[in-house]
Amino acid sequence: LLMSISLVPKTQLSMSTTSINQESVTLTCSVSSSGWKYYWYKDKSLHKPQNPQLFSDHPFITVSSGGTYQCRGGRGDPVYYSNYSNSVVTNIPVVTLKSNWSEIFYSETVTLRCEIKDGGDTEWVYEWLTSGPELPQEQSQYLTIRVEFFSSRWYNCKGKHKVDENMETEWILLSLCMNTVIAHLTSDTTSIQQGSSVTLTCSVRSSSGWKYYWYKDNTLYKPHTTQDFSDNPQISVSVGGSYRCRGGRGNPVYYTYDSNTVSISTIVSNVAIVTLDPNWSEIYTGEKITLRCEIHRGDTEWEYEWRKSDSALSETESEIRITEAHSDHTGDYSCRGKMKQSQDRSTNWSDKVTLTVTVVSLRVSPNRSQHSTSESISLSCETNSTKWGVRQFYKNSYSYCGNYRWRTKTSPCMVSKAVANGAVFWCESGSGEFSNAVNISTHDDIILESPVHPVTEGQPLILSCRLWTDANLTDVSFYKNGKVIQTGTSGQLSISAVSKSNEGFYKCERKQVKSRRPQVWMSSESWVSVKCECT
Repeated sequence: LLMSISLVPKTQLSMSTTSINQESVTLTCSVSSSGWKYYWYKDKSLHKPQNPQLFSDHPFITVSSGGTYQCRGGRGDPVYYSNYSNSVVTNIPVVTLKSNWSEIFYSETVTLRCEIKDGGDTEWVYEWLTSGPELPQEQSQYLTIRVEFFSSRWYNCKGKHKVDENMETEWILLSLCMNTVIAHLTSDTTSIQQGSSVTLTCSVRSSSGWKYYWYKDNTLYKPHTTQDFSDNPQISVSVGGSYRCRGGRGNPVYYTYDSNTVSISTIVSNVAIVTLDPNWSEIYTGEKITLRCEIHRGDTEWEYEWRKSDSALSETESEIRITEAHSDHTGDYSCRGKMKQSQDRSTNWSDKVTLTVTVVSLRVSPNRSQHSTSESISLSCETNSTKWGVRQFYKNSYSYCGNYRWRTKTSPCMVSKAVANGAVFWCESGSGEFSNAVNISTHDDIILESPVHPVTEGQPLILSCRLWTDANLTDVSFYKNGKVIQTGTSGQLSISAVSKSNEGFYKCERKQVKSRRPQVWMSSESWVSVKCECT
């Protein structure tokens, strides 16, 4: 029998990975030759594997707790043991923010900590890496950085035992999300009575750890608290002024952008009143009226604010003069005064005064200024009045259309062809309202189809040229103020969005030059009016 005697076999311990979802790792014990059972040790004490048997002939185990692991093999009776294996550390390093803030912002200074899970009292040295520029050699558990970039970066840490070079963890990664942040300031009201207060609230997104810095009229404002700056996002103020806020955190302090400005007014005892001149709460289209803001006991110089139906107006003077009323002027008007020498002191808003502009409109059918002599022309008035009449001016005399003074809404006026040629018409209601005047003319041959009433700025406009036979014409020239502006095969002139520059006298012309008897048809001129799109 020949026996081969060798030295004590070498044992090697390895890990498949340092972390599977940071929950468990697999350890593998390798001993040369065969027949071994495996003995496991954690932190220098015998470790029971996750297996029904105390010692297994399987060379691997799965562990879920951090520590320093070793193994060795044993076989025979009495048991012969191999050497102890090398040490393997399964502690998982975790990179955390010391401040525990959920968001990091540009130019902010933060401290990262490399924490060894289940590291116990073992002494470690640390290494740091980043996906950005190379970091200085740093073996401390903490790494302080200033965020001076706008994209996310990865930070890695690794722990290594000071004494046993074989004991070390793997890298772990942390992504920092960089954002800019702006504070937002709100108030429960924008005006306060003398002796009362208002609550201001400063909001800085959903992140935490902020203290709040307050500013009044562009100077640092000390809040009502025992500390200079408080982590309470609300303060109570009893003095009018323009307020802003911002958040700050860390050391050195990182500041957010300044918030919006909230203006708080202190209400004075003076009373503002809106008056009308003339004192009519109901006026009609085209009339003049002045709204005046009067302040009782108002010897002080004031600036004025106006609102119409709770929407701010741009006027800052004490009067609003309406030289030609239209429906857009209808609304509830109120005003208040601000002291010129102290902009944070103002009156209360006045009581609302309602102004109603009643619209009376002459309706022409067909809806154009020029008509053929073969057409019937119908006139009616659009008004709230139960009685109305169409007035006409013809051959230097005034009369009522159809010789009836008052008509009902169901009885329009049919215009005589003879009277219609060159007459001016308008509406008059039983309550004294008047519409704008309209020129109407009749023609035997060619007419220009143009709108009776003014066209609003920004609206489309189409002018057409047609014969008394109702046939639309082609090969037509269009004139504005006596000058040709379009010549072509189309019988229409189209303007996609009119402006004041399109206002003027228009006419159209048709030439028939290829026939035996060349002819030229020229329409009369019609005035096209453009009105502003008033707000």
